[in-house]
Amino acid sequence: MFMYKKTILITGGAKGIGLATAKLMNKKNNVIIIDNDKKACLALKESKTTIHIYNEDITDFSKMELVIDEIFKKYVKNHYN
Repeated sequence: MFMYKKTILITGGAKGIGLATAKLMNKKNNVIIIDNDKKACLALKESKTTIHIYNEDITDFSKMELVIDEIFKKYVKNHYN
C-alpha cells in the first residue's frame, strides 16, 4: 500500500535504488531528493522531472538545518512553527 499526496524526502535519491524509489513515489506524491552527487543531480534536473532536487551533503549539519527549514516552508502544508 502506498501513501498518497504526501511529501517524501529521499536522501541519496539521484541514482540507483533511491532514484527508482523517487520515481515510483512521485507518481502520487511530492518527492524531494537530497544528494551530494552533483553530476547525477544535474542530469536529473535536466530531465525536467517534477521531483524537487537539492544537491547538498547531508553530513553538513548546519547546511541541512537551512535546507530542511526551506523544504518545510516550500513543500509541507500545515507544518509546525
